[in-house]
Amino acid sequence: MFLIYVDESGTFEKADISENFVLAGFIISEHDWRKLDDSLKEAKVKHFPELENIEIHTADIIHGKGEFQGKDILKRIKLLEEITNIIEQSEIKVFCVVMKKNNIFTSNIVFNMAYELLYERIAWNISHLNKGLIDAGEPPQYAIIFMDGREEGRMLRQIRNKVRNLILKGSDYDHSKMIIEDPIFSNSKWRGNIQLADTLAYAFNYENKKKKNNHKGLHDTIDTIFKIAIKKMIKSNTDFPAYCYKIWPKKE
Repeated sequence: MFLIYVDESGTFEKADISENFVLAGFIISEHDWRKLDDSLKEAKVKHFPELENIEIHTADIIHGKGEFQGKDILKRIKLLEEITNIIEQSEIKVFCVVMKKNNIFTSNIVFNMAYELLYERIAWNISHLNKGLIDAGEPPQYAIIFMDGREEGRMLRQIRNKVRNLILKGSDYDHSKMIIEDPIFSNSKWRGNIQLADTLAYAFNYENKKKKNNHKGLHDTIDTIFKIAIKKMIKSNTDFPAYCYKIWPKKE
């Protein structure tokens, strides 16, 4: 089975100050997820042993907020550098959708297009990976999607209904029958791999901002995470490289 972890950066609301709405994540085999999760736990304990059940929320690490308020910037950079190494050494396959909100008319369009484009990226990745298994004489694998469930009430129902409908019916361009019917929403505090998806989403959002005002060490580390994430994407042999990394709309 393939396990898929997704998180967001920014919001889809046009009224929000965030420049982009980003959905990013990765696919990993069920045989490899625990090793990745354990590596993240070890990194957190190593750099911040005083914080129990610390959550890797990248925006808080960058800006010294939440659990990282008052924490030394060099220690925060070291944690991000270790996360960078974990990503580089992992067996994950990364995908990302970036919605350029300034070029989209309504919040409803941002929301619907973001999740439809996300679904298509996931469906293509599953198809590509299963083709490799079939070519090697192995049976194809089903997939299950894990998403951050910190949202509550109407917002969570809206996301669940959208993703579930896509899984059951597909988008206008793609439909994978290998995704288990209902996404699992879980508080990212208890799932290290969703926290890693948060880091990826933050890095893609950061790289797509017009203004990047940060401490040089933090800037360089996030930039490195972005470059490694690109390398962790499946390289398509077609004329459509946006199968893994989609920026919409392209026009500035």
